[in-house]
Amino acid sequence: QRQMCIRDSSKTDNTRMLVDAAYSVLEKHYKQYESGLVDEATAKAEAIEDINKLRYDGDNYFWVNDMHPNMITHPTKPQLNGQDISGVKDPNGKALFVAMVKVVRKHGQGSVDYMWPFPGSDRPVDKISYVKGFPQWGWIVGSGVYLDDVQVIFYLGKQKLTIRKLDGDYPKYHMLIPQQFEHIISLDRKTFLNSLE
Repeated sequence: QRQMCIRDSSKTDNTRMLVDAAYSVLEKHYKQYESGLVDEATAKAEAIEDINKLRYDGDNYFWVNDMHPNMITHPTKPQLNGQDISGVKDPNGKALFVAMVKVVRKHGQGSVDYMWPFPGSDRPVDKISYVKGFPQWGWIVGSGVYLDDVQVIFYLGKQKLTIRKLDGDYPKYHMLIPQQFEHIISLDRKTFLNSLE
């Protein structure tokens, strides 16, 4: 129960802040279209290209789907791009992208838990994602954390994790781990986990 509580609060809050950063990328390109600097097709294509490049904590990524849902772009599973994903279900039978659309229709943004493979793997593991609607284009941008990230939060207990905004073309964030953990914030997820054992 304690682990579930931590997963649903600290990690969801951190992922929400990261999704907000990706959302700002969409806003930037939409404003370029709105101001007449580029046509809409170009703005969308450039937004997709930038979203595909975004990474944090090593190999964590963002994806975009629409409200049908169809996949607009998924950087680690490009075979889904342009596909109707309403029938995509996790091993428990949860139609995860349909659930995301429901959350966005009802609240505009929110979290959804399900099972999904690590990048480069076909084995599903527990994951919780945060999604946010971009109504200007009828898109949803999302990102999530896997169970191993949740276990890091569980290990750190009640110590507060914060997000630091870094300067650059787009908002970028690094996880700040308090006190003795600060020296390993730039390590990839697996190295980070091994260092806590």
